[in-house]
Amino acid sequence: MAHMHEEDKPAMKARVLELIADGTSLREIDRTKGLPTLKTIRRWRKNDEEFRDDFIGAYEDAAELAVDRMQEIIATEEDVARARLKIDTIKWTACRHHPKVYGDKQTTEVEHKGKVEVRIVGA
Repeated sequence: MAHMHEEDKPAMKARVLELIADGTSLREIDRTKGLPTLKTIRRWRKNDEEFRDDFIGAYEDAAELAVDRMQEIIATEEDVARARLKIDTIKWTACRHHPKVYGDKQTTEVEHKGKVEVRIVGA
C-alpha cells in the first residue's frame, strides 16, 4: 500500500482489526491491495499501545469464531479423518490466539492484599 495519510490511519487500523476478528490471516491482509502491509501492521503493534490491545482482542474474537467453525465441520464433514484434521488445526489455532480460554494450560491468579511476614530461622 502506498503512503497512508495520517487522517486515514484510524479507519484503516479499525478495518484491519475487523478483518482479523473475522478470521482473516495477516498474510491475506498483506496480499490485499488497498490494505496495509504486514510490516506496517507490526509497526502499529509495536508503537501503538491501544492498537496492540485491540489487536489481541481481535485475535480472541477470531478464536471464538474458529470454535463456531468447528461446529459447522462436525455437522457437514462426512470424512471423519478430514474432520478430525480440520478440528485439530482449529483447536491449535484457537489455543494460540486465546490461550486463557482455549489453552491446554489452566492457571489461577490469586491477589492477596495484606501483610506477608517472612522469618528466617538460623540453624
